[in-house]
Parts: sequence; C-alpha cells; structure tokens
Amino acid sequence: MDDISKSKLYTYADYMSYSENERIEIISGHIYAMSPAPSRIHQKLISSLVIDIGNYIKSNRGSCKYIQLTHLFEISTYRNA
Repeated sequence: MDDISKSKLYTYADYMSYSENERIEIISGHIYAMSPAPSRIHQKLISSLVIDIGNYIKSNRGSCKYIQLTHLFEISTYRNA
C-alpha cells in the first residue's frame, strides 16, 4: 500500500487488483487500510454476548432486530474534467 496516490480516485477495478491478503476498502474513490479480521476468541465472546442479550430480551417479552452487512461496495465511474 506504499504506492497509493492521495490525488487519484480509485475504482472497483483497482480494488480487485489487490491481493486477498491486503485488507483495504475504497470509500468515495479513496483507499483505506482496514483492520485485521477479529480473532476467534473475539468472535466467540461476541456470539455469546449476542445470545445472552437476545435471551434476556425474549424472556422479558421484548423484541430486537438487527441487520448484518457482510459486504457493501460503492461502485462508481470517475471522469477527469
């Protein structure tokens, strides 16, 4: 990621040219480094917490809805004026 230009607007094609080991995202044409994926212990703790909170809400006759987004891509075409 050392060769990233701050003035260039990057596209989905640029995103696809990076290896799977490089965790990046493109927001409004700019590349940002992403944090590594959470560890297994982190995921296990979060899962346990979600189950406990869900059981508490259900036992108190409440409701809770959530949306999980796994991938969201902004695909745009940029033109030089």
